[in-house]
Amino acid sequence: MIQYEEALALIKAAAEDLKAETRPIAKAQGYISAEAVYSRVKLPSFDNSAMDGFALRACDTQGASLSTLVSFKIVTTIAAGDAPQQRDFLPQTACEIMTGAVLPTGLDAVVRIEDVTIKGDTVHLRKPLKPGENIRYAGEDFDQGSLIMQKGTLIQAEQIMALAALGVTTVQVIKKPIVRVITTGSELVHTSNHPLESGKIYNSNGAYLDALFQKMGVDDYQSYSVPDEAKTFIQRMKAETEGSHPADLIITTGGVSAGKWDFVPEALKHLGAEIIFHKVNIRPGKPILFAKLGKTCIFALPGNPVSTAVGYRFFIEPLLCVMQGLPKEKPLQALLTTATTKKTGMRHFWKARLSFTKTGQAEVEILSGQESFKINPLLKANAWVILEAEQDTFSVGKIMAVYPLYPSRMTA
Repeated sequence: MIQYEEALALIKAAAEDLKAETRPIAKAQGYISAEAVYSRVKLPSFDNSAMDGFALRACDTQGASLSTLVSFKIVTTIAAGDAPQQRDFLPQTACEIMTGAVLPTGLDAVVRIEDVTIKGDTVHLRKPLKPGENIRYAGEDFDQGSLIMQKGTLIQAEQIMALAALGVTTVQVIKKPIVRVITTGSELVHTSNHPLESGKIYNSNGAYLDALFQKMGVDDYQSYSVPDEAKTFIQRMKAETEGSHPADLIITTGGVSAGKWDFVPEALKHLGAEIIFHKVNIRPGKPILFAKLGKTCIFALPGNPVSTAVGYRFFIEPLLCVMQGLPKEKPLQALLTTATTKKTGMRHFWKARLSFTKTGQAEVEILSGQESFKINPLLKANAWVILEAEQDTFSVGKIMAVYPLYPSRMTA
C-alpha cells in the first residue's frame, strides 16, 4: 500500500498528453487551448464614438458654460457601419455621430446628445470638452500582437467573445479524452420500472460518472455494466482497448478489493495490463487500482458510491489535468469549525461545507455521515476537507486544506 502523494507521482509519470485539434470557435467552449493566441488586428480597429452625439474639435468648445452657450453648425451625419468621411471641418462645425461610428479625421471629441440643445441645424453646448472625450481609440482594447489567451486556458463564452471580435474563427485545443466506464456487479439494476428484488441495488456509480463526463463535455463516452464474471469483463475491456481508437481512459467500479468475487485485478493481469499501484493509504477508497494497458489508463474504483466520488476527484481528475497540460490544482485554506478525531495512519477525504465570513475568511464544516456508502451528505457538501494521515486530532480553528466538490473547470 502506497501513500497518496506517491500515487499522484506514478499517475503523472504514466499519463500521456492528449493530442491537439483545430475547432471552430463556436464549438470550442469547454476545451483547453493548446497554444497561446495573439491578436492579428487592433480592437477597436478604428477610432470611433462611444456615444450617440456630436463629434467636433475640443478646442472650439472652450468657454462654454451654463450662462455662455457655444454653438456648432451640424454639417453631416455618420452612422455605425458608414464609410469614413473625407472632408475638412471648419471651426464651429460638428458631425452628428452614432455610437460605434468612425470618428471623422480632424475631430477629436464627442459631446453626448443628452448634454446639448438642438435648434434646427445648430447644436448648443453648455460645457467645454477635453480632447478624447467619449472616443474609443483604435487598439484601446487589444493592440495588434496582444495576448488573447494563454496556452492552457479553459475556453468559455468570454474567450469566444474576444476571439470573435478579433476575427479569429478557429482555435487549437486539446482533444477531449475517449472515456469508457464499466460498472461491475451482479447486484446492479439499471431501471426503476420494477421493484427491487432482495439483494439488488440501483446503479448509482454509473449514473454519477455519466453525469460528470457529460458536465465535462466529453463527446466520445460510453458506459457499460457487467456482472461479476471475469470472462464478460475481459471481453468488454478488449473491445475498448483494441483497434484503431482505443480509449484514453477506462474507469471500472467494484470488484477491486480482496473478496472472493473481486476479480478485476486478476482480469487486468490476464489482459497484460501493467498494475502500477493497487491500494493507497486513504479513506474512503483504499482498494483503488491504477493500471496501464497499451496507451489506455485504467482506474479500478471500489464500489461504494463515495469511494467512487473520491476516486474521481482525487485520482482521475489529476490524471486528466496532466493529460491536458493543466497545472496541479492547489487547495484552499480554511479554518475548521467542527472539531473531530480519527486514527493516525491514513489520509481521509471527508465531505464538508465551505463558507466565508463577512470579512472573507474561509471556514469549513465537517459534515456528519462520512461512511463511504452514504450519499445523503454529498447533497449538503460543496467541498472536500483533507485530514492528513499523521494527525489524529483536529481542533476548531485549525487551518485545513480544502478542495471544491468539483474542480473549477467543471463549474466555470
